[in-house]
Amino acid sequence: MTTTIKRTLKAQPRNNKAIAKYGFNFLDIEGTFLHVPLSKIDLSPLNYRETIDEDEILGLAKSLKPYGVISPVTVRKKANGRFELVVGERRYRAAKIGQLKSIPALVKILTDEQVNEIMLLENLQRKDPHPIHEAQAIAKMQKSGNTIDEICIRLGKSKTFIYTRLKWAELILPIQKMFLGNKISIKDVTAMSLLEGSSQQEFFDKHCTNWEEKNFAFSHVSHAISRYKYDLKNADFDTKDKNLIPDAGSCTRCPFNSATIKSLFPEFAKVAVCSHKVCYQAKTLKNLENGFRKILAEHQPTAILRSGNFSNESQMLIDSIPELNILPEVDYNDVNVIEPPCQPEKEDYEDYQTGELEEEDYNGALITYETDLAEYNLVITSENLLKGLTVKNNVISLVYYNPEKKITVGTAVTAKEVQQAIKDGKATPELLDKEIERIEAREKRAKQIDLDNIQKQVHATFKECLKAEDYKPILTLTDLTAARLLIFQSLDWNIRSYIVEKLFSGIDTFHPSKLLQALSELTESQFAFLIRMVFCGRSTSSSPNLIDGKCLYDIAYASGFDIKTIEAENKKLADKREDSVNGRIAELKRKIEKLKPQD
Repeated sequence: MTTTIKRTLKAQPRNNKAIAKYGFNFLDIEGTFLHVPLSKIDLSPLNYRETIDEDEILGLAKSLKPYGVISPVTVRKKANGRFELVVGERRYRAAKIGQLKSIPALVKILTDEQVNEIMLLENLQRKDPHPIHEAQAIAKMQKSGNTIDEICIRLGKSKTFIYTRLKWAELILPIQKMFLGNKISIKDVTAMSLLEGSSQQEFFDKHCTNWEEKNFAFSHVSHAISRYKYDLKNADFDTKDKNLIPDAGSCTRCPFNSATIKSLFPEFAKVAVCSHKVCYQAKTLKNLENGFRKILAEHQPTAILRSGNFSNESQMLIDSIPELNILPEVDYNDVNVIEPPCQPEKEDYEDYQTGELEEEDYNGALITYETDLAEYNLVITSENLLKGLTVKNNVISLVYYNPEKKITVGTAVTAKEVQQAIKDGKATPELLDKEIERIEAREKRAKQIDLDNIQKQVHATFKECLKAEDYKPILTLTDLTAARLLIFQSLDWNIRSYIVEKLFSGIDTFHPSKLLQALSELTESQFAFLIRMVFCGRSTSSSPNLIDGKCLYDIAYASGFDIKTIEAENKKLADKREDSVNGRIAELKRKIEKLKPQD
């Protein structure tokens, strides 16, 4: 029999229609306690709690056997005559498990907004509520339109507390259940909550699928989580580049960058750490792709130099980009790579006791570096070197290499090594001999660099001099030699070999001074032969309509070559052809006349 305890003092008007339909007037029972059949109670769709501790519910169900449910739940009446549970889900579930028929309930008239409010406050004000339920309640408050500041004021909590709970509420459901089951600590769950969702799922699938087992234990959680985080200081890409992947933007304001939330989670912001694995790897891959395409466009490398295995990202791009896929792969250790010299660091030349810079040694090393760098820049312009690309630690580099001849840039010993050995009393005659060789080699290179500098200055200033309006040059023998050099250089390889054998037999034409001397000593006949061979070597000189052909004709005519005989023979053939053509045309004209209509 249903027991009703009146709570209202003022009588309400009776509604016979409601009584006829539902068996009671709802206004009559608002604010009253009823024993409501469990079969007539529905869980509220407004309930934010997604996780329930089943073991706790079972324990509560056992405790109900002696006296049933003592504390009433709160419900509101629905339009279809059923009741919607507002407060007391644990008691309701336990009553169902304990196979009770009804449950004491306080009936209230409530709007949806009031139901939300009551659910949130009831759970937050419970004694020792589970943190995940706090998190779900705070997330519900935010979704209802409350700002972070408003939530802080209403709950009397700090922003760090609120933000931490909001991050917990974003955890994937399996991890929330683990947390509710007390299988992970607050510290660890906070660290997990900073991971992006797909990383959380990957972490759970790899480490936690058996969490419900009785003996489940997970040690070194922080180490496992660290595998899903990346120190942005060591990123291969520019973390400030907002255009690398436009949809992702830069890392500087990303919510998955620990540095952006350092005021809320200072323990996670000692360094800038990315916890969005998918985004970080996508940016790494895009940066690599951009690097590959830049080197391909600017330098056209001829090979890929491999030293060990490339990273998965690098290998995937090499296999995917057609321009890379067709390049041959060369073992880095099978060729002679021309390495640029390393610039000396001041820290390496500081006294280990006083910390003072040993300027003489450092300046000497700096001079050596500048000399070696100048030599390196000279060497890499050699036409004998090839360009290749290589990848080390996801950093793409252009390298110059010689597949055959060993080229060494730099020295076997350094000034720093020798000075340190002298200070330590460990210098040997062999080491000092190497130092002498190094100094002599450096001086030799320095003299070559001096010559290069002089040549560059002469070239620049002489060029400007030629541009002057009042400059009136006088032709010199050296100018004539230069003209002969330009003609010689214009020969193709086959004809040049013939000319060298004919005019410069026994002379090293690769030696600049010797070749210039030989060109200056050519007789007029030899010079004429050189000029005529140039034109004969050009395919364009065989065409009468091109300037090269016209020039060749004039040269041949002026040289006394029997052009008239060639022209006479060709004229006979042309005349014969012309007579034949004229006869054919005349025949066709006669036929035309016959075909015309007669008057």
